[in-house]
Amino acid sequence: IWSGKFVSMIGDRFYTLVLALWVLKESNSPLLMGIMLFASTLPAFLMGIFTGAYVDRSNQKHIMIVTDLLRGLIILCVTYLEMTNMLSIQILICCSILISVLNAFFEPSIKSIIPLVVRQEELAKANGLEQLINGISSVMAPVFGALAIGTIGFAGGFLMNGLSFVISAVFECFIEIESPKHATGTLESYWDNVKGGITYVSKKRILKSVLCIVAVVHFAVGSFSLIMPFLAESISDRILNLGLLQGALGLGLILGATILNVGKRKKQSLSMLIVYTGILGLTYGVIGTLMVLDISQMLPYLIVVLIMGSVISNTAAFWQLAIQLDTPEHLRGRVFGIVSIISNISFPLSFMLVGIIVEKAGFQFYLMNISIVMIFLSVLWRNHFRFNRQYQTEDKTKLRA
Repeated sequence: IWSGKFVSMIGDRFYTLVLALWVLKESNSPLLMGIMLFASTLPAFLMGIFTGAYVDRSNQKHIMIVTDLLRGLIILCVTYLEMTNMLSIQILICCSILISVLNAFFEPSIKSIIPLVVRQEELAKANGLEQLINGISSVMAPVFGALAIGTIGFAGGFLMNGLSFVISAVFECFIEIESPKHATGTLESYWDNVKGGITYVSKKRILKSVLCIVAVVHFAVGSFSLIMPFLAESISDRILNLGLLQGALGLGLILGATILNVGKRKKQSLSMLIVYTGILGLTYGVIGTLMVLDISQMLPYLIVVLIMGSVISNTAAFWQLAIQLDTPEHLRGRVFGIVSIISNISFPLSFMLVGIIVEKAGFQFYLMNISIVMIFLSVLWRNHFRFNRQYQTEDKTKLRA
């Protein structure tokens, strides 16, 4: 799983860079770039609940292999069209929609399969490995992607991504799990499965808290990716600043994942998730304060962004762990499908809303206010979690008595 996702994630980073540069070369239109982003997230947002139910009723390993092969085939077709000068923006938008549909099946599958191959006490480290390859790919892919485009062109960049999916599918063939013993059922039972996933989440206080945290964190992280170019430009006029900030964020992801893998988890996953959410909000406030104080040295910003990357890595690992531990095996696909809906809508919302706020009030104003909101919410969630845990403990004591 680790090897396959590492290869495909490197390819994804290649594809994102190649796609952005190709659209800029062909149209130089921010609107078309926005449409491409929308096309790559909307299907996964609409289908998350239904694909999650399908994942729960099927063999996750087979889903991963098939979706990787199909995604690779789509990108290889794009490669051929680029080599023959037949590639158009309309075709790329259609391909983005198809890939998003396949992602809606792949993501719940890979997150559901991890608890089947890893002992419960090692789940935090396993999730940390996913964040580790995310950080490594964030650092490596932009460098190698730029070199690839400069030497072998756009077609070469597309080709490398297509092959990465095929290689990932080969790695996934070696995953060893027992075939799931889910009933295939009728069409009615399938819809019952869909409703069952929604009902389960609606009745679980902890899961609802985790989903709220996921929405807030995804919104905040998406907004920072939008703000980062403006932040880099405002610090000084050096073009290198944006690359340094992106590199610091990637190194922070690697650092956070490394801490997860060498440390021992002693506290509950939800408790740690809430703490990291508050720390993440604090980093936004520190960057906003540096801007208000008109600090023009790059080093303080790099240190804070490095810490931010480490916190994001731990936050992502712990929300996955909280869901994995609190969700039965036969419901994990549906719950992670709902998570994919939340994450896929949070990013476009952050781009749209924060773009308006930054345009009207400046990004320093936004950073200070999102910091206050995240810290306040983390304190609120912390108190709510303590109350629920105390209530559950008292309830269990009464039942034993």
